[in-house]
Amino acid sequence: KVLAHDNLKEMARKPVLTELLLAAIDEAGIDALDNEADIYLNATNRLLIRNIDTQRTFTSTADKLYFLCELAWEMIRDGELRIHYKKIPERIRRCFGERIADERDLDHWDYDLRNQTLLHRNAAGYYEFAHKSLAEFFVALKFASELGVLDPKVLSTYREADNNQSVALERSLDIDRLGKAFGCFESRDERIQSSWGFLPYIIDRQKVQSRLTDIILQTRQLLGTDCGCLAGNALTLLQKFGLTTEAENEGFRSADLSYLPLRHAYFSPLRPVDLTDASLRGSDLTSAELGLAVLNGTDLRDTSCAGLRLKTWGTCYNRWSRGFKHVLGATWRIETAENTIPVVSLAWCGDGTLVAGAMDGTLRSWLNGDGDDQIHFVSPHGLIDLVASYHGSSAEMTCWSGTALAVWDLSADQQKSQVSVGQLSPLRSSFFSEDDKLFGPHETDGMAVIDIATGERLAILPCDTKVITSVACDWHTGNYVAGTLDGRLLIWKDGNCEPQPHFLKDGVAITALCLTEDAATVFAAGIRERENRFGLEVWCWDLVCGGVRWYWGSDTFSTQPFGEKINERIQMDYSVQSGKLAVTTGDPGSPLLIMESASGRILSKPRECPRVQAVAFNPTGTEVAVAHDEGAVSILSSDEGTTSFGTCLRILDVRLNARGAQIGGAKGLDESTHWFRQGKVVQGTRLEFLADCGAILDADQQRRLADLQANRAQSY
Repeated sequence: KVLAHDNLKEMARKPVLTELLLAAIDEAGIDALDNEADIYLNATNRLLIRNIDTQRTFTSTADKLYFLCELAWEMIRDGELRIHYKKIPERIRRCFGERIADERDLDHWDYDLRNQTLLHRNAAGYYEFAHKSLAEFFVALKFASELGVLDPKVLSTYREADNNQSVALERSLDIDRLGKAFGCFESRDERIQSSWGFLPYIIDRQKVQSRLTDIILQTRQLLGTDCGCLAGNALTLLQKFGLTTEAENEGFRSADLSYLPLRHAYFSPLRPVDLTDASLRGSDLTSAELGLAVLNGTDLRDTSCAGLRLKTWGTCYNRWSRGFKHVLGATWRIETAENTIPVVSLAWCGDGTLVAGAMDGTLRSWLNGDGDDQIHFVSPHGLIDLVASYHGSSAEMTCWSGTALAVWDLSADQQKSQVSVGQLSPLRSSFFSEDDKLFGPHETDGMAVIDIATGERLAILPCDTKVITSVACDWHTGNYVAGTLDGRLLIWKDGNCEPQPHFLKDGVAITALCLTEDAATVFAAGIRERENRFGLEVWCWDLVCGGVRWYWGSDTFSTQPFGEKINERIQMDYSVQSGKLAVTTGDPGSPLLIMESASGRILSKPRECPRVQAVAFNPTGTEVAVAHDEGAVSILSSDEGTTSFGTCLRILDVRLNARGAQIGGAKGLDESTHWFRQGKVVQGTRLEFLADCGAILDADQQRRLADLQANRAQSY
């Protein structure tokens, strides 16, 4: 039973944790243990209560927990995971001094806390926890308790012998004392990273927003003093786990975060933070990392920015692993490239406007696919996985981010509607916005057809969705197509519930599908493996008669090992107007192929591209937009009647959104950094980068910028 649960079997492989695991199962049952925090919570309660029930102790559960939390914190803080028995009385006096009358009383406390808690003694007289993770759990318990945000589940689990709640756990501390523990190390310090990993499961998210906001604002009086990382850590915890649904949609828009000691604050690069019109004036942002923050109109005047990182995920962001981790057992393989905003989805409107969904949660558009981008939308859920023209409109787009579908009006620059699409995977689903439909695999129920306007399920088609890697659909004909990991096409015709399987090639993951306008033909692309090398394959399948019309397979193979290349997702688009296909594996240096859809003939000389995230033909099929990780969208010619066919016509930059951000008087902007401009790396200072992103400089900064540019031009 234990090995059948993913959340338990890892612990079961560690003999030192077996007692904890069995105690947790005995206390709460297997089904109640959803994560490691649940295991430690129920196990420690069971073991402590067992000693009280057998009358082998006189100290309370609350006393033991307090002592264990303090001892664990000392061990983790100092890096010494054991303590000699001669030093324990001193620690007991420090924790319970007023309650200890004399030496005899201290001896009783000493014996009880050494022998009736969760500490183990070795032959040399040193006491330690059975496993380091126990100490890390108690540190997390200490943090949540002192912050005043412990989950009621924790409070109700720990009980005394008389079955009363162990109320002493809840003890909010003042700012000075909080700074000595919770603010001692930055949140990413390896000494407390594991403890931070427990926090999401033991905090009360209903309390977090108000309590942490209060703590952050109280630190304003400590600006300029050595208050550690308290405010920065509190802001980090608030951004990660503490915002309510309503507040999450607003992010930190217009928030007053001025004159705060926000050193080492860390905003996760996997989740954008909207700081539009927020005030950080005068705040200390030393060594802070703002990740995918939107700085549109943000007041950064007089801030301390030494070591400030505006880092976003760069050239090795892997979309496939995000969508298929549960299928392939893949892991995130990400490297960072500073100051780039990868585009992950593309669509063209009927009037020639190019729309892109970016990884920072913004929806960006270029009129006629040229010029500077307009920024319309900020999603609190992270990257915008898919975009599509809504009802073929030139002004409205459907955007998918997180678990929500939103219809966005580009002309009015506002959201019109939003619905939840639950457990569908955006990387394995297709829009059919002209009919308000969405088709994709539900994690548990099969292939689902969803009404975009209402979120209602219109149909469920039985299928093992874990093997589905791509989908395509035509609502008018009732034809649905799905590609699988093992090289099959699953075809549902005329609304039939049972699919017709057709093998294209065994062992080829079909990761991209496109349907022709009449739904008579489907184009399928996959990756084949040969002696640990990989190549692209494309098929044209006749949906009316069945069978392959044409096949194309590459003669060149990647030398990357199995396990890396298999995680790449093919990008493909079909142009109705020109009858062309654009296809690439998305691998760095992989060629972008423009093919004749009727025959599979390669029309253009293969052009190598950076890691491609999306491709899309314009409405006339004369241009193809290619989004890649270098913070840009390349526009290539796909018009055979021109001499520029197959070449890059222009590059559209996608930069950090810092338009209107005020940075006058900010310190630390002379540090060097790099960013992409027109597909090339630019080396410069942080001042130059922010100016390039639209920030507003004061007079002194403008002079410095002019001098920097003049000196650089002279050196060239």
